[in-house]
Amino acid sequence: MKPIILLCLSVCLATPLRAGSRTSASYVIASDVVDGGGRRSASLTYTNIGSAGGASGLSAAALPSVTVRSGYAGQLFEIIGFALTAAAGSVGEGGSCQLAAWQALDDATFLAVPAASVAWSVAQGPLTAVSGFGLATAGLVYQDTPATVVGVLAGQTGTCRFTVMNVNPDDFGAFAQDGFDDAIQVNAAALAAPNADADGDGKNNILEYAFGTDIMAADSGVLTLSGPAVVQRGLPATWAQNIGNAVDFRAIFGRRKDYAAAGLTFTVQFSADLVTWRDSTVIPTVIASDTVIDAVSVPYPLFINGRKARFFRVQVSKP
Repeated sequence: MKPIILLCLSVCLATPLRAGSRTSASYVIASDVVDGGGRRSASLTYTNIGSAGGASGLSAAALPSVTVRSGYAGQLFEIIGFALTAAAGSVGEGGSCQLAAWQALDDATFLAVPAASVAWSVAQGPLTAVSGFGLATAGLVYQDTPATVVGVLAGQTGTCRFTVMNVNPDDFGAFAQDGFDDAIQVNAAALAAPNADADGDGKNNILEYAFGTDIMAADSGVLTLSGPAVVQRGLPATWAQNIGNAVDFRAIFGRRKDYAAAGLTFTVQFSADLVTWRDSTVIPTVIASDTVIDAVSVPYPLFINGRKARFFRVQVSKP
């Protein structure tokens, strides 16, 4: 038998192993490396991502708090609640407010939910509708009024509260555009009719409103002045002052500062016999004021139809 001779060859590499680029006539693929991910090469027919990526860093938003966990290729969470928010804490009557929906996660962050996936409804308050996209529309109010919207998603319920603001004080229901504050009329149903006498003192609500007196309390007297200040609002009165050897007689009455905007018209009339009345053509003069009314005066005419003027009255009208 011939002996078996084992030949061992030892090969020594002069250079270390490394990943190199691959090329051909039609493409080039860059060397593979381990980095933050995202290196790629491409041609018209293929794309090659030539690296191994690692998730790191932090993505966040301040309002609402949304955070992506560091070090995970995907965020892991459990949904533990559902919440609604409004774009603002209040909305003017007749206006609209955009609502948003959020799922509360177990890491104290929130995940935005498309508004169209929520079942919206009005729980209470002066809202005319909530659209399928979470746009709440406010109705008309006579005072600032809270409103509540409910949203339901996947068996979970969220609520959102905001305030509908009273922008126009005279636009509510049957009381709109009648010259009276809607809040007063709603809170005291007896004031609904401008020609009614809410306090039973013989003067209808238009007169009370025009003279600045309390429409819910019987008047205690006539308009009283002290210099340029109104001491007491009340019924029209006469006013006189000495000018040399003569006396200047005037009719005075309270007139709301906002009478023009309220559409009120004041007509002063004089009479010598309580039968024939003549309209004054003199523009009233402001002689005193308070926060609500001006006290104005109109001089008595000397004669009416040859007789001395002795009486006056103030007519108030509203279209």
